[in-house]
Amino acid sequence: MINREILKSIHKPVMLEEVMKKMHINKSVDIVIDATLGGGSYTRAFHQAVMPSGRVIAIDRDLIAIKRFKRFYPDLSNEITFVHEDFSQIKNICKKLSIEPKRIIADFGISSDQLKEDNRGFSFLSDDLIDMRMDISTGKPASSIINEASEKELVRILRIYGDENRAKKIVGAIIKSRPILTTGELSEIIVEVTKGFKNKIHPATKTFQALRIVVNDEYKEIETFLKDSIEILPIGGYLGAVSFHSGEDRIVKNIFKEYAKMCKCSENAPVCMCNGKQILDIQTKNGITPTQEEIKSNPRSRSARLRVAQKVN
Repeated sequence: MINREILKSIHKPVMLEEVMKKMHINKSVDIVIDATLGGGSYTRAFHQAVMPSGRVIAIDRDLIAIKRFKRFYPDLSNEITFVHEDFSQIKNICKKLSIEPKRIIADFGISSDQLKEDNRGFSFLSDDLIDMRMDISTGKPASSIINEASEKELVRILRIYGDENRAKKIVGAIIKSRPILTTGELSEIIVEVTKGFKNKIHPATKTFQALRIVVNDEYKEIETFLKDSIEILPIGGYLGAVSFHSGEDRIVKNIFKEYAKMCKCSENAPVCMCNGKQILDIQTKNGITPTQEEIKSNPRSRSARLRVAQKVN
């Protein structure tokens, strides 16, 4: 099999033009953070927009992504600060670097590079060990969930984190087929029990998504990242998030909404007692979705939604 680590990034950025415009990333910005380096498309665009007077910080919990970028963009890499860490640690990262970023953006999707990498277990189109960890040096692989979790827990995972309405049927087949060792085995089980393709989306998509989210504790990471980013941004700074799943987008929408409210008192309170201040001004009321043209050229962008907010207090 091909070692994808040595190949140049095949990842296509989602809504790059919209990100640059809504985040106001230009020469006037001194520090911008790409909190999810991935294939590096945002990082390269930020570098072009803010350098030489500005500074770009690129964060990723996947060390392979950082190594790949450095290998294929050595000149750019010399001018970019890379941090191998979870984006939920953004407050500590900024403290260690003694920086106050003016722009912070995170793309919560898995990159095409990670899907294609051998032995990562992200893709139902391959036949690798079921791993799915963003950082393979920590935590347990997804195979431990597939083979050890109870039927009730597996159903809960698929429903909550995958929006999978066939969860009971899929989990029943998984329990009967244990132990399941590879992504190919798991994919075949799901295809068989769901009677194959009923639309363009592979029937294993939601199951693999749910497992990845749980293995990497992504919802908690996202919530921590957003709240800490809001705290460390200076007034006038912008925070952006690109989500690919309704659960992710719901977290972003609700946190932005919470910080955009002036009054934090209970709805039952007769008068405001908190003297609250509006922290954020939401720049994308209903979020921005890709154009049909972009979806046609990059089908994986179809479920993406960009939300941007500016810190005002």
